[in-house]
Amino acid sequence: MGITDSITLDHFPVGSLVSNASRQVIYSNSYFARKYGYSVNELVGKDFFSLLSRASQIMYDSYLMPMLVREGCCEEIRLTLINSDGDTPVCQPKHEPADFELT
Repeated sequence: MGITDSITLDHFPVGSLVSNASRQVIYSNSYFARKYGYSVNELVGKDFFSLLSRASQIMYDSYLMPMLVREGCCEEIRLTLINSDGDTPVCQPKHEPADFELT
């Protein structure tokens, strides 16, 4: 078993959230859940729209989704997410030591 067989998205210190075409969250890694005050189980099944600030909801509906339908992709966009307390946390880059060893 190689190192790539044992690494999942939960090993990376970055949030990963996936939703389907109906905006339903179908995957969240544990970093994202911890960062925004949820458990992974609370996020899966949640409407992605409910995780966005009001301004980001408008951007999502008026710009992002039409672009995805028309172009099929979006290279970069900034959306503001709200945490479980309804606040918009400030993202601060920081290094978190890995809990596994690369061999």
